[in-house]
Amino acid sequence: MSERAALDDAIVVAFDRHDLEATAGYTVDVVVEDSEGRTLVGGRVELRARHGGMFAVSADRRSELAATLALAEHVVDDERIEARSPEPRRLVAVDRVSGNAVVRRLVLR
Repeated sequence: MSERAALDDAIVVAFDRHDLEATAGYTVDVVVEDSEGRTLVGGRVELRARHGGMFAVSADRRSELAATLALAEHVVDDERIEARSPEPRRLVAVDRVSGNAVVRRLVLR
């Protein structure tokens, strides 16, 4: 596993533990966008608040990395998310990584 893919894996593991400190894997000014280019999160503070809200309403929320592809400064994750719905949801995340942190994330659902 590449260093960049290991970073994404560590973030998913921390997310499953509902560890808000996992946001340390993101830069202070991280941007998370959806497939339409809408900003979902602008900065680590917003990211922590969003994750905290998800953890509060879905204590059983879990993610599994089905596949990870690292290419240059990008990491693509195919995630399966189990939460309140009876069927797992699928999410594809494309992360741009600089150093040891995600600077931008594109979320495809």
